[in-house]
Amino acid sequence: GDKPYSDERARIIDEEITRIVNEQYQRAKDLLTQYSDGLHKIVDLLMEKEVILAADVEQIFGKRPWISRTEQLMKEAEKRKASQAAAERPAEPVSEDSEDSENSED
Repeated sequence: GDKPYSDERARIIDEEITRIVNEQYQRAKDLLTQYSDGLHKIVDLLMEKEVILAADVEQIFGKRPWISRTEQLMKEAEKRKASQAAAERPAEPVSEDSEDSENSED
């Protein structure tokens, strides 16, 4: 075909993709087995309440060992706000007798 690599390279790519897919499939099965008790509790809770919250999941599985993407984004936003606020602060105090400093727009 028109692919920019040899058949040998295509075979290597296919083998690697197959290996990764099989590895992650096995990993998913292992996780489902490892956490099956908690998953059954979540199923029961969903049957009972229809909607569950992060706190419900945390109660069953405990706090996750990593930071969520939402928490990560919020921390990055807070850092940006803090650095913007620091950049907007005047380097030296504004003299008190300048009248237009109070009426300046933000």
